[in-house]
Amino acid sequence: MKSAKLIGLIISILLIVASCNKEDVYKHKRLDKITIQMECVIDGETVSYPEVNHMVFFWDGKLLSSIDYYDEGEYWWSDVYSYDDQKRVTSIESHGMHRKTDFLYEGDKLKQAIVKENKNTENCYYTWEDNKLSQMTVIYQSGDTSSVVRFYWNGNNVSKSIHNTIAPATYSLEYEYDNYLNPFHNLFPFSSLTARTSYNEHDYGFNQNNVIRALTILDTEEDLHIYTYTYKGKYPDTRTETVRNGEDVIKYIYRYYYK
Repeated sequence: MKSAKLIGLIISILLIVASCNKEDVYKHKRLDKITIQMECVIDGETVSYPEVNHMVFFWDGKLLSSIDYYDEGEYWWSDVYSYDDQKRVTSIESHGMHRKTDFLYEGDKLKQAIVKENKNTENCYYTWEDNKLSQMTVIYQSGDTSSVVRFYWNGNNVSKSIHNTIAPATYSLEYEYDNYLNPFHNLFPFSSLTARTSYNEHDYGFNQNNVIRALTILDTEEDLHIYTYTYKGKYPDTRTETVRNGEDVIKYIYRYYYK
């Protein structure tokens, strides 16, 4: 079942880069595997699906070396990571997807990501203020700007982002967080930051804590995602995302396994 939502989750984790600063090298628990299940309540009837996707993480010491992606139990593709001598990701090659992302730095900050997929190229440019990411601009191969995202922070988490896109229009997202540690923090600080991650913008890896509420506002329309967790120590071991559409409810259940 390759629903847009599930594809979006995987892609949001795909296009990432390890932290730019030496002190931000991934230091906490290393992920081993993530599984995803789905449960739907349609017209009052509950339908549960078995594991529909999972990801397996491979490590070289403290550095992520690759991720294997599976769809309904079958191998889908792999991401392979390359680093420089400062332990910054320089490229991610997506074997099986004909995609490569190269990362360029200016000093200790990420300046640009170049996404090449088949014959298409997109450039993502990053702006920093007070050592925090403040803006991301995506440029199509044609030279047209496809989106500009502005980030607003509250402590160590993004509290709001405003997205100016060609379609549908300008929209914003507002976030609330728990007090537990995000297992992707400093491992995936730039997840969801390229044009191909527009399905799911709730998994920013540079947040220190875990999102519990994400509200999307477009004109007079609102779309609310609620996240609940169970925890093991300081980290979540399950996350349930609830999406409502009228009387219908869809739940995505993520299970985290650690090394």
